[in-house]
Amino acid sequence: MKDFVNKFIVGTIQLGYYPTEQEDVVFDMAPADWVSSAIVRIGQSPESVGNAYHLFNGVAPAAPTLASIARSANAYPTRSWAELKPLPFKEWKTILEGTCRGQGGESMTNVENALTPILSYFSGSRFPRVRIFDCDKTFRMLDHLLLHHAPAITEDILHRYILFYQRNGLL
Repeated sequence: MKDFVNKFIVGTIQLGYYPTEQEDVVFDMAPADWVSSAIVRIGQSPESVGNAYHLFNGVAPAAPTLASIARSANAYPTRSWAELKPLPFKEWKTILEGTCRGQGGESMTNVENALTPILSYFSGSRFPRVRIFDCDKTFRMLDHLLLHHAPAITEDILHRYILFYQRNGLL
């Protein structure tokens, strides 16, 4: 679990709270089978030589969507809570920092939060923005090769992520 999105989902569920005020933050999630297929097909195309292509999901979920799906999944069965609670970013960050530094409070104690390794990423006063690349050239190439764009990340897919985390001891 080395990427930001997975750490954010697991860490937020572990914490029991999610940061509000990030409605404009979109998490780039694209299924690995789609990404690998697109890389192979683009790489085999003579038109791709000398060009860079950014594979980005144009219909990725926003942060509040991730939190609402995790709430509905009751994703952390060893805790006695029915849902994640929304908090303004500054309050969320304070609880996260306390948890990651072993001060727990209402959140988990004696267990490292998945966000601990990237705690410094949240050092600002707002939720960090994910860099979005210009994908027009990529989308044109996908259309040229008659490849579908990345599928939408649905509630069902996010529930599968959470079940995977549970089965593998991450939650």
